[in-house]
Amino acid sequence: RILPCEKNPADAIQTNIIGTSQLVQAVLAQERKSGKEIRFIHISTDGVYESTTGNYPEEGPAIPYSSYGWSKLGAECAVNCLKNYCIIRTRFFDPENLPFNDAPTDSYSSALTLSELVDAIKLLLDSSFVGTVNVGGERLSNFDMYKKYKKGLKPTTFSKVQQQAGAPLSKDASMNVSKWKALLKKSKK
Repeated sequence: RILPCEKNPADAIQTNIIGTSQLVQAVLAQERKSGKEIRFIHISTDGVYESTTGNYPEEGPAIPYSSYGWSKLGAECAVNCLKNYCIIRTRFFDPENLPFNDAPTDSYSSALTLSELVDAIKLLLDSSFVGTVNVGGERLSNFDMYKKYKKGLKPTTFSKVQQQAGAPLSKDASMNVSKWKALLKKSKK
């Protein structure tokens, strides 16, 4: 099953780059009109990284492995035109809706549950942090991450999943989340 952004990169460009650019333009216009800065939170992806070796820091090179990642990186460029923004690089999932029956034991990420991401967005919305932050959990294999939420999940390998996907997938998209952990710790003081 090919992901929509890989099948139709023009749609990814329209939604992620052009759509985000239009939002940024609207924010800039409203800021000029009101004379006040507007807080802007942008949800990006761990897909802006090469996703082969893991532990990617925010300051490291962004070399996306897919059309989706490139379109999200383009959106980040537009957001950087604002003064009061937070770009959240992340991966998340809904534990109530895991649409697969197997997951690779040799593919990794720092994914969060949807509710964990919502809590992170709330915290960052109210914070004074400006810039880009990797928001995620510990580095886990996809199998280890999802098995506690889906009974009967079967282990498989990255190469088998990659063959079935028909589009590039991440081998190790884990992120260095030390900046995020520091922000979390600071918020609890």
